[in-house]
Formats: sequence, structure tokens, C-alpha cells
Amino acid sequence: MLAVSAIVEKKGRVLLCKRPAQGAFPGWWEFPTEPLEGLDTMEDALERGVFDRLSTNVDCMEPLGAADFYDGEGGRLYGFRVNLTNNFVNLCGYDAFKWVKINDLRKKGLFRPCVIFVNMLKKYLENL
Repeated sequence: MLAVSAIVEKKGRVLLCKRPAQGAFPGWWEFPTEPLEGLDTMEDALERGVFDRLSTNVDCMEPLGAADFYDGEGGRLYGFRVNLTNNFVNLCGYDAFKWVKINDLRKKGLFRPCVIFVNMLKKYLENL
């Protein structure tokens, strides 16, 4: 499986979403994630996922990197730092969301590949 994650950071906090109780990886917290379908580019999947799951659009996106995972059927997750066109989100397909301080992310029961993106995000922000 190939998927993309939108890493939304504002004022030192990052948006996390809780996977639904039914389905794959129930109850895990993750960055908003969307699988690639058919001939999708990563950017197309990211824009679709943000619109479908958060009811907003991507203003800009920057690739952070990729992380392989071996849970379930396994796959590769690509992380993008994104800005949203709206300051609010209207959640769809997740049970909950919250804004978490970057330094507190490791304590939140993150889906394992997302932990790698936390380190990438920290390095990215240090280089600004």
C-alpha cells in the first residue's frame, strides 16, 4: 500500500487524527492520511485526502520524506508538510482530532511511520 500523510503545523502544534474504531489500525493517532489510488500522483492523493477528510484545501505542500511500515499488509507512507486554506477543519472519516505540541507527539500513541515524520518535521523547523 502506498499512502500520503498531511503534516499540518501551526504555531508549534501539529494536527493529529484518531483512526475509527472499525477498520485498519483502529484507535491509532496519525497525521491525516490518504492511500494512492489508480494512477494518482502523491500530490493528487494528498489534495483529495485533505479535502475529503478535513473539508478544506491544501495551500502549499513540501515533501518531508518516506517511511516504510510492516503492520497489516505493509507499505510506504510519504509525508508532506502542508498549509491549509482554512484555519478550521471539519473532520470526516476519523473519530477525533487534536492539535498537539511537537515535543509531545511521541506520547500520543502514534501510528509507527508517523514517528519518523516527527523527527523529519523537527529537523525541517530547525532549518527555517
